Amino acid sequence: MSKKYVLKFSGLKNGNHEFEYTIDKKLFEEFDCEDVLDADLFMKVNLEKSEKQLELAFHIQGVLKVVCDRCGEEMDLDMDFDRKLYVEFGEEFEEQDVDLYVIPFNESSLDLSSFAYEYVTLEKPMRCVHGETEGNDQECNREIIEMLESPIEEIEKETDSRWDALKNLKF
Repeated sequence: MSKKYVLKFSGLKNGNHEFEYTIDKKLFEEFDCEDVLDADLFMKVNLEKSEKQLELAFHIQGVLKVVCDRCGEEMDLDMDFDRKLYVEFGEEFEEQDVDLYVIPFNESSLDLSSFAYEYVTLEKPMRCVHGETEGNDQECNREIIEMLESPIEEIEKETDSRWDALKNLKF
């Protein structure tokens, strides 16, 4: 994984700290995500550090480029959302809950890439369609929609006469 999203918290005083990251296509490529064609997202992380835990407030906003599920063309999907993550110190790495993560006492940093990827992909609608998906007012490609709505014509197939004799065999 990329070191781009590593938050180093050791050495920081207890209290509030802010970090900023950009999320681009490379993050989704690292996770072999084919649903996202491109990304131009800004992630702001507000870290509240204390002796016993880290509280991270994520704010992610920007644009994802995805494929329209109806016409197959690219579409922009506006994103603007917040998430919280609580990190406690314990004996070993453990995900106790959706928003609660445990890391060993001796850890000095936290890789945020998996959290950023998970938050964005969970926020992305399961069905993305031009004009129907919140945050998108584009229209589907008219030519493709007309093709999809037109009746399918039967295509006459020429058969090879050598196979006709096999059709008459009885087993």
